[in-house]
Amino acid sequence: MKIPAAKKGRFEIQYREGSGKYCKLYEDGRLWTMDSPLINQTQQFAIDGCYGKVIVGGLGTGWVVKEMAKKPEITELVVVEIAQEVIDLVWPYLELNGKGSVICADLFEYLKSPIDANTIYIDIYNNPGKRVFDKFVAPLRRVAEKYLSPDKIFFWEEQLCIK
Repeated sequence: MKIPAAKKGRFEIQYREGSGKYCKLYEDGRLWTMDSPLINQTQQFAIDGCYGKVIVGGLGTGWVVKEMAKKPEITELVVVEIAQEVIDLVWPYLELNGKGSVICADLFEYLKSPIDANTIYIDIYNNPGKRVFDKFVAPLRRVAEKYLSPDKIFFWEEQLCIK
């Protein structure tokens, strides 16, 4: 099912023609993410690497969660999204084969309590770089490594953040 174009609070789902027609999520008029083939390709490593119960930090357009739900190796998906508006815009339209639940919470706060998961995929930022690494990736990795080994924690574009 296609997510309809809509606006809620400071978030908006749009479809614009370009090299293709992709679902785009905007925050305050600024492109936050989209489900273009190029963006999707940069997330395939997490889809391939995750298994069992997966915590997904950030909902975005829901593409990653939808793809993860197709994998038999993934038994449960828990999405942690800070913006209720994004949940309202995207979540009702995802087909997750009964594997998904969503929690409206700050991922930093959520990870302060012990977690029960096999793997984690975190995609809560849209412009990789050193500042993003220092502000999001490094602190979240430190917290997540209290519960899981580093090879079970995946970050979108982590290597680009280090540079």
